[in-house]
Amino acid sequence: MQTRQVSNGATVAGIILIVLGVVFFVATQGVFNLDWSNIWPIFPMLVGAGIIAMAFTADNPGARAGAVIGGTIPLLVGAFFFAVTMGAFQWGDMGTLWPVFPIIVGLAFVAGYFAGNREQLGLLWPAAIIGGIGVIFLIITATSVGYGIIAQLWPLVLIAAGVLMLIPRIWRTSRD
Repeated sequence: MQTRQVSNGATVAGIILIVLGVVFFVATQGVFNLDWSNIWPIFPMLVGAGIIAMAFTADNPGARAGAVIGGTIPLLVGAFFFAVTMGAFQWGDMGTLWPVFPIIVGLAFVAGYFAGNREQLGLLWPAAIIGGIGVIFLIITATSVGYGIIAQLWPLVLIAAGVLMLIPRIWRTSRD
């Protein structure tokens, strides 16, 4: 008797179909007050989870890190929108909560760094810059502290980060 090995892709696809079936069944039955208007964020979450699951089949840490970054973003954006559709936040709060999106991108780079066996230290730069900017703006929009001054001066943070990233390159070039 010959056994056939099931590919990881088929496993992930099977799990996604099962989860979709459960979500659709729950939505059609009205359980937990779920309906189509508040479960739609499940779709980007499942796409992201599927990409992340597939990422761990990659042997190359760089490819794994890239796939995890690409999967973490729709997973977390979907989770954020799911929180909104379930009433944790209101759509009108987006004027205050928009910095969550750069924070999500920063977290995705951190996840990629760890998924890549902590070999790509360069992934922490965009994580710190993009995520840090998101955190700063979330504090500003949520508290209105120093909004006028910071709203005018925040590009200086980008300039400083760019200079810090170039200094090692300039230093190496001048030493060669």
